[in-house]
This record gives sequence, structure tokens and C-alpha cells, in this order.
Amino acid sequence: MGQLDANDAYILDSNSFIAPFRNYYSMEHFPSYWNWLKDSFSTNPKNLILPKIVYDELTTKSDDELSEWVKSNLQPYVYDESHDTDMWLTFQKVLNFILTSGYYIKPGVDDWLKEGKADPQLVALAVAHKWKVVTFEESAGVLNKNTPMKKEPKIPDICDHFGVECVNLYLIEEKLQLVI
Repeated sequence: MGQLDANDAYILDSNSFIAPFRNYYSMEHFPSYWNWLKDSFSTNPKNLILPKIVYDELTTKSDDELSEWVKSNLQPYVYDESHDTDMWLTFQKVLNFILTSGYYIKPGVDDWLKEGKADPQLVALAVAHKWKVVTFEESAGVLNKNTPMKKEPKIPDICDHFGVECVNLYLIEEKLQLVI
């Protein structure tokens, strides 16, 4: 197993767990993937960040095998952002951008700000701490004030505005030398 550069930190979005679970690495057929993921957190605890809001999204919205696995294996690695002053100050900046940019209309913003939705805090944490975001979410494309988005803001678009890099899970798998 490889290690991440000490200066690189990656904050994981919920879909970095959900997509492999549903589409690529079932726990029944690929237990080695899930062991690798757990070991990656234990080997790189300062480089792989699982915010509490993402942990909660994964463990409270469903009662499936993934939820149980996350509870049983990743709880020691959860980053509790609730008292992170830098994140909350940055959260206000992120929110201000979304509300004043002209790229989004109220229904999309309301969806993004629903209670329990991890995206706003995930982005604010990444911006505040200069962490890279691991997500399978894709940009909405070219944003235009003349035709604002009716859907919620996309993580890569907000990160791009704030100069935060987004990568997908495959990069982490490569850097940490996943072999199944």
C-alpha cells in the first residue's frame, strides 16, 4: 500500500463511498477493496478526511451494508467540523458567493442548503484548509448569469471558484496503489 504525500490532504464526499458500493466493489465480491479503504484511513489519518457531516450522511440516510460498514470501520477517523471556526467563517463566504453570483436560483440553493446535506460544509472545509475534494460529482459546465441553474450548485464548480482542486476516487486508488 502506498502513502500520500504528507502535504496533501483529501476530503471525501459521500459518493466516494456510495459509487464503489453500488457500482464497482460489492462487499460480497470485493472485500479486499473495503479492507484496503479501511487500511488507507488508518495509514493516512491526516491525509484522508471523513467529515462528520459526510459520516452522518452515510450512516443515517440508509440502513444498508455500507452504512453498517462505515459505522464499524471508519468512526475513529471522523473529523468533527462542528467546532471548526475556520470552516464556519469560510462557510459564510461560500454561501455568499452562491447567493450573490447570479449563477443559481432559489430552488437550487435551497436544495443545497437542506439540513443534513454534506456538500456546503465539505466545500467550506476544503476551502478553509486547502484540502482537495474527492468526489465523482461533475461540473455543471459553463455557468451563465443569463440562465442561472435551477438545480443545486455542483461541488466542482464551487471549488473551482475558490481555487480548490477536485479529484475522483480513482486518483486516490492509484496513489495508494490499490490492488484487488
